Amino acid sequence: MLRKRSIRFIALACGITLFLLVDAQVGNGQTASGSIVGTVKGSPGAVIPKANVTIANQTTNARQQTSTNNLGDFEVPFLPPGTYREELGFTGFETMVRDGIVLQVGDVLRVDATLQPGKVGQEVTVTAYDFVRNTIFNARDPFAVQRLPYHENQLGGTIGGPVYLPKIDDGKNRRFFFFSCENALNPVEEAELPYP
Repeated sequence: MLRKRSIRFIALACGITLFLLVDAQVGNGQTASGSIVGTVKGSPGAVIPKANVTIANQTTNARQQTSTNNLGDFEVPFLPPGTYREELGFTGFETMVRDGIVLQVGDVLRVDATLQPGKVGQEVTVTAYDFVRNTIFNARDPFAVQRLPYHENQLGGTIGGPVYLPKIDDGKNRRFFFFSCENALNPVEEAELPYP
């Protein structure tokens, strides 16, 4: 009798395990989501690695961001069904926006894109400084009998930015300039030192 119960228990356990395995395999293909995949290229046709990809649900405004791999491919999986907006961008190219991408349950939509070269923004950086050190700001030596007059000004500046040379620059290679200048104004005043 004990042996019959053991056999029934083992048979029941095997049956439940088999049911769960089959159910997991059947349910594996049924997802309530879809994916958007694609390849991002530049206007000459070369792929663009590390391009920024943003997929936004137009109803809920939920956003998912990713970037393309070294082959220019991207994938945004597990998206709920809905209407999406795609934004693609990379430095030196115009941002591309597509609205109205309709995704159904189980869809894998391929949305390839070709980015057009954009105008490169120019940024010039300028810094300047003036360092003043004089008798008032200088710490006094506690063992000195009298504070000696001291005046010093250090001033300078830097400027740098991109340079565009028509018919030489092809848009990929960049040239920059940088200029730096420093000067110290140190008017020397002779001071009379007290002798003991």
